[in-house]
Amino acid sequence: MSPDTTGAERRRSDEPSSSLLAALVDASPDILVALDRTGHLRYASPAFERLLGWSVRSVATFFEVIHPEDVGTLSIEFTDALAEADGVAGGTDFRVAHADGGWRWLEVVAANRVDDPEIDGLVVSARDVTDRVNAEQVRQASDQRYRTLVERSPDLVLRFDAERRLVFQNPAAEAILGPIGSSDPTRLGVTRVDQATVTHFGEELADVLATGTPRTFEVAMAVAGVHRWYEVLLVPEPASGSDGAHVLAIGRDTTDRKRLELDLTHRALHDPLTGLANRSRLEAECQRLLDRRADGAGSVAVLFVDLDTFKSVNDTYGHAAGDALLVAVAARLRRAVRPADLLARFGGDEFVLLLDHVSDTGEAVAVAERLHRSLAEPIPFGEHRIALSASIGVAVAVATDAGTTSAALLRRADAAMYRSKRRGWGQTTVYDAETAADTATRDAAAAALEVALGGPSIEVWFQPVVTLADGVPTGVEALVRWPTRPPVVGDVEAIVQLAEETGLASRLDTRVIAEALTHLAAWPAGPAGPIGLRLNVSPSTIAREDWLDALLGQLAGRAIPTTLVTLELRETPLLDRLASLGVRLQAVREAGVRVAVDQFGTGFASVAQLKRLPVDELKISRLFVAGLGQDRGDEAVVAAVRGLADAFGLGITAQGVETEAQRDALLRLGVSTGQGHLFAAPVPAHGIPPLLSTRLGPLS
Repeated sequence: MSPDTTGAERRRSDEPSSSLLAALVDASPDILVALDRTGHLRYASPAFERLLGWSVRSVATFFEVIHPEDVGTLSIEFTDALAEADGVAGGTDFRVAHADGGWRWLEVVAANRVDDPEIDGLVVSARDVTDRVNAEQVRQASDQRYRTLVERSPDLVLRFDAERRLVFQNPAAEAILGPIGSSDPTRLGVTRVDQATVTHFGEELADVLATGTPRTFEVAMAVAGVHRWYEVLLVPEPASGSDGAHVLAIGRDTTDRKRLELDLTHRALHDPLTGLANRSRLEAECQRLLDRRADGAGSVAVLFVDLDTFKSVNDTYGHAAGDALLVAVAARLRRAVRPADLLARFGGDEFVLLLDHVSDTGEAVAVAERLHRSLAEPIPFGEHRIALSASIGVAVAVATDAGTTSAALLRRADAAMYRSKRRGWGQTTVYDAETAADTATRDAAAAALEVALGGPSIEVWFQPVVTLADGVPTGVEALVRWPTRPPVVGDVEAIVQLAEETGLASRLDTRVIAEALTHLAAWPAGPAGPIGLRLNVSPSTIAREDWLDALLGQLAGRAIPTTLVTLELRETPLLDRLASLGVRLQAVREAGVRVAVDQFGTGFASVAQLKRLPVDELKISRLFVAGLGQDRGDEAVVAAVRGLADAFGLGITAQGVETEAQRDALLRLGVSTGQGHLFAAPVPAHGIPPLLSTRLGPLS
């Protein structure tokens, strides 16, 4: 049962007492003020002082505390409210001064109470909305910054709706893509971009809309006739209220970076001089074809091409000329092959051609002959026409050659090419069982040589060098001997060649030089004074950075004058590497060590090259000494060499002197020094001291 409610209680509820109203006004967080018609304060609630810091007595009119820029607007609103009975104005935000010198934002609502004699003006309710206004200003500033960034950004910024229609784009995007247009739904509202790019873009958009997952991808398109690349980021915007789902797209122009990447990739896979594929690309492509061939896709052939006379041309005309010649050769070879064939520069003057879908070895050989013909015509170079030939090795991997690697196939072609060189310039050799056996034999010989260099099997013998007129020894030449060598390694020349081909030449030279210097230091002087030592060295030995210092250190340690040592380099290897060895040989000579060209006349050195050779002596090849006294041609060659030596101030020595007739002819031609079996055969070190104290050979 409800409690009885008296009339007094009902009156207290319906008509609040003045004390209750005062309590409500005092507790209200909003400011309540009563203004007369002129804006003077008749009353202000406690919130006025709490929020603004002003006492009511200190403020005469409400307009005194309004921001000067807002006074006019507030005056108009108040005037409008006073003009109509029960008029209400406001809901507008105004700045009001705080006693601390700052400003607060108030949302002001004014009600007309002119009919109330106690007020005769307006009742104003003002709510502090400073935090809200500040937050809104921050948001607006952020929005403005965002708009500025988007409008001025060089990136393409686009927005697509849930139907994949373009609904917004910034100026940068419009400049590239054109204005929003095209009613065709497949065009996504884009007008200028090709359909393939639009389709790709649309598929990516659909995926982002379906999954809600951001995506990054690359697109390429033609802009004003120029191919450009863009990295695109798609970010989903979930539906918010009445605004459906959207996708924000940001496209960054990566053309410069992409071109750099493509350029770096091209450089990584191509020879910078000729533009051909380089070794890395060749090996990778060869392996790819071999892997595919394992699935029954046909045979793969490799043609290893080595220019026969390039090194001498390079040394004669210089590196710039050599580079130009390589470019011309590459162009010739490129024109001789099919577009699908891969032509690569393997290194130096070596080229490799990779052939796919080869029917048989004969087809590969036919291609090799085509390459030979492409080089048959001399290549114009300035005022010269340079004739070139090439040695070619062919290796074919058929479908039954399971497990063949690119490295193995290239080694086979390389081995066949070396067989071509041994047969003579301009030859083609196919890798077959005989080549394989020859390669295996030489590999075994190389392994045996490496073992021998670590033990006593390698011996150093010496042959005296004498004055031809009286047989007096003036020096000795150190010669390598390998008594236990495999049959394939025939003579001294074969040992040296094997060491060169297998990269063991420097080790062999080091072994021979150390032993020879030890013996030289222990031998007595000869009748003509201290005995000189001739050392055969490989260009690869002299090319070592530390080699000369090591040699000089050994000479100093044994108290051997540098002037007693002569380094002999064979003419052909010297000419092949003259450009790189010239400075080193000059340093050798400046240290007091003499330099001689061994087997002179067999390497086709030109007069121009001879003038540039940093040498002290020419050593006439035994090929021309052998015919002296019988062959006028040999005598003419020796006379010519003698003339060149005189012209350039060089010494001259003959090797291979076997008969008195040869000795006499040499003396007649002005050659005074020589060596050969007529005077003494090579002997072990212990056999030299007895020879130094006597005249050798028959008297002239």
